[in-house]
Amino acid sequence: WTGLSMTDEGRLERLQRRAIRIILGLQYTTPLTPNHYSAASVKTLKHRRSFASLCYGYKLINNLLPSKLNKLIPLYTQHPYATRNPALALPGIPARARRLMDHSPISVTVRLLNTIPLPIRELPSLSEFKSNISSRDFSV
Repeated sequence: WTGLSMTDEGRLERLQRRAIRIILGLQYTTPLTPNHYSAASVKTLKHRRSFASLCYGYKLINNLLPSKLNKLIPLYTQHPYATRNPALALPGIPARARRLMDHSPISVTVRLLNTIPLPIRELPSLSEFKSNISSRDFSV
């Protein structure tokens, strides 16, 4: 679901907010706070999409995906030498195409991974990575 249009994302979020109000027995006009989400034991859909994208990205850069998927997706390039910017990048995509791909799942995943500090990206296991990013605010 990563890469949704703003319109579709808004529709899904409204539907989730409506469901939370029904679950908690709130009035239709009651504004939801983070406490309401906690009471319903759910995260926002945007948070869940970002979390899933980050887990996918972790698997991609650590070769934990099935080999067929690794071959289909362009793996990021990282300098073989130390630089000031350890950011990930998509290889060989012209600037014009990058703008068209801004909302593609792989581009969103790379941008999200770049918000995560390098020591967390390099954790040895997926479960450690998940526990370190689960409470993060994903605003990309």
